[in-house]
Amino acid sequence: MKKYYKIYEAISRNNSKIYNFKTEALFQVLFSKISYFFTPIFIIFKITPNTITFMNFIVSIFSIILILNGKGSFLEYGILLYLVYRIFDFCDGAVARHFKQSTFYGRFIDGLADIFLNSFLILSLAFYSFQIFESLPLLIFGCVTGILTSFDTFIYDRYSALARWSNSENRIKVLPYIKKTFMPKSTNLYSDLITILLVVMPFLKFNESIHYTNLFLFFSIFTVSAFQNIIIHLYFAQTNLKLQAKVKNRAKTQKKH
Repeated sequence: MKKYYKIYEAISRNNSKIYNFKTEALFQVLFSKISYFFTPIFIIFKITPNTITFMNFIVSIFSIILILNGKGSFLEYGILLYLVYRIFDFCDGAVARHFKQSTFYGRFIDGLADIFLNSFLILSLAFYSFQIFESLPLLIFGCVTGILTSFDTFIYDRYSALARWSNSENRIKVLPYIKKTFMPKSTNLYSDLITILLVVMPFLKFNESIHYTNLFLFFSIFTVSAFQNIIIHLYFAQTNLKLQAKVKNRAKTQKKH
């Protein structure tokens, strides 16, 4: 137990500098603090960060399957697993930092797992809503929201990659992450509202009109957030990525071979 508490104190001390109420959404900080109780267990049993990410990916699959079969208590269990995913999502990074095993591959697969869960969570709730309300407009709205969310992540990663590339070629310092520097409070607010709407969802099943409104608001906030981020990234791309890009001379390359 002494080893557990020693690791717990080290993890909580180090992570509090990364995740705090000044920069992160309320529930992000809350989930990170809950993860401190589980991270020492992974460290003691020497479970690698990528293994934790894979385990969490399996959790996300079961979460989506349960929500798709959301009648009865399946919705509650699906959302519970989603919350487990959110908590364990902090564990792999904390373990990587503890063992000094942080890699870009780890960040890559962790990001893929997040994209998968966010997109398919929305799509599963869209099909769940159709089972419950048989509302084609709500189903279409949910599906469009899921696609928009995926595209939002794509444009975010694309801008970040090109900004870094431009920085390397032109020796400039364009910030690659717009979300962290432009309107971060609204981004954090969207994140908290989405979490609240999801957590209260099982408790609203017995009131059809409120349950419908809750799902509609859930899709709406995701949609507003996606549109906001897409527009912001398009604006900053036009402003920051106008510098000349180097063109490889394929003819010279072929002659060398």
